[in-house]
Amino acid sequence: MLSNIAAIRAVTVEFAKQYIQPFAWIGLGIIVILLVIIGLLVFTVSAWWGLLIIPVVLFSIVASAIWLLVCFILGRISPHLNVRQKAATKQFVTKLQFATETIQTPYPIIVFYVVRDIILRKDTGFISEVTQQSKTLRPDFEELKQLF
Repeated sequence: MLSNIAAIRAVTVEFAKQYIQPFAWIGLGIIVILLVIIGLLVFTVSAWWGLLIIPVVLFSIVASAIWLLVCFILGRISPHLNVRQKAATKQFVTKLQFATETIQTPYPIIVFYVVRDIILRKDTGFISEVTQQSKTLRPDFEELKQLF
């Protein structure tokens, strides 16, 4: 049972990291673009446009705090993995993402199910159900559990 929970936690963290990583890059890109625009306005129009940097900095601080909180939570959930476990987890998550795209379950709902299973400490949660229903994922999940 402990190997099952550790495997589910590892898959959850990897799945969440792959899901939220684009948001981090988009947020960083927006902040950089806003800073460039403000810099251009300050140098070409008026120095008063420099006051516009205050909301951008506040947005950056809030976004960074949220990002750090999410990383902290994922770090607390994640079990310590060796190289072989990391590779197997990434491979399984890739297959799981394909399966979720196949059944077309939206990512927020999947994240909700997984988080709910972690909070309730279910042994047979969403990930277990998906892997049991898919004959191609079940052997992979069993191998992943054996690594823990």
